[in-house]
Amino acid sequence: MSNYLRQRSLTPSAVEYFNMGEEDIQQQARMIEASGAEVLIVIGTSFDRAAIMKALALLNRKIPIISHMAFIAGGYVAEQFKGVDLSFIQTFSVHPKDELTKRVLKEYLDTYRVSTPQKIPVPAATAQAYDLVHLLAMAINDANTLDRASIRDALEDIKYYKGLIKTYSPPFTKTRHDALNINDYFMARYDTNGLIVPIDKRSK
Repeated sequence: MSNYLRQRSLTPSAVEYFNMGEEDIQQQARMIEASGAEVLIVIGTSFDRAAIMKALALLNRKIPIISHMAFIAGGYVAEQFKGVDLSFIQTFSVHPKDELTKRVLKEYLDTYRVSTPQKIPVPAATAQAYDLVHLLAMAINDANTLDRASIRDALEDIKYYKGLIKTYSPPFTKTRHDALNINDYFMARYDTNGLIVPIDKRSK
């Protein structure tokens, strides 16, 4: 992140570190507040989320937080996000927007006995895995073999697949093995019910 900012001639107000599993990071939080930072970019895991949120909640000034998908893994915990301005990178929102999403969401809740979509630990990872497994199954069927090279070639030859993340047309080519691109990522936040929703309504 520091290198990225440096490439754009930007200087962070403060850079603070914490150890995984550290329970008290109030000192780091106070240093960030004292620096005058207008926004906080957090790189951490869900295991450290409670400590981070607790420290930030004690500040005199509420600083908007931007983070990544791993930070919200484990699902929505209302007490951790209360009064916090948090946005994060996503590829998928569990808010049903089409029949496929509604059907898969219902099947997930029924299969894993999950009471609400808010309880799904990592919705984006679930959706990405769903799409990838179906793409892989299509390639294996098309290749009619379990030979690795043949399956790779078949993946590169898939023309179209309507998935949860998006409609892939095509998902891969011989020179592009990433099914997602920058346009597939969007900023999201939790709504008042704990559902992940896009901040930009033009997004997914």
